[in-house]
Amino acid sequence: EFDDLFATVTFLLENSPGAVFITTYHNRSGHHLIEFLMVKWGLKCLKLLDGFSFLPSCKADSLQGNIQLVEITLEKGKPK
Repeated sequence: EFDDLFATVTFLLENSPGAVFITTYHNRSGHHLIEFLMVKWGLKCLKLLDGFSFLPSCKADSLQGNIQLVEITLEKGKPK
């Protein structure tokens, strides 16, 4: 579940000043966006790369939605 993941990421980032969490995210549906969880846990996300720019076309053609490489950090000013 994403909520458990973001709780863990938040804990790690809060206890590791200057750390970032880099991951990929496959958005399969507009109904399951992670933005509300980012706000809930005081995180911000920076898109680093669109997955289709680094996946071989034979792989990218079979995917629904999109894949992004993102950097997740703590939102500045978030209280601990």
